[in-house]
Amino acid sequence: MEANTGTELQPFSSRFNSEQDCMEALIAMKWPNGFVCPRCAHTRCSRLTSRHIPLFECGKCKHQTSPLVGTIFEGTHLPLLKWFEALDL
Repeated sequence: MEANTGTELQPFSSRFNSEQDCMEALIAMKWPNGFVCPRCAHTRCSRLTSRHIPLFECGKCKHQTSPLVGTIFEGTHLPLLKWFEALDL
């Protein structure tokens, strides 16, 4: 068995302590090189945080998208922390 190194060996609780930690990790996975609008491919956006789940609004076409859209978490009513715990098993 090969030993893994890096962040995957950190205990789950030290990587994801809150819903916000999970959301930031999801954003980083979805847009590893920064936001890209799914409609027009523009890379500048505004982050709207007035909701529980942040929305990103494209600076060009004004399309709004969530980090959850197009993922297995889209439409879920479970907290991301629960999903991340289950995926860590």
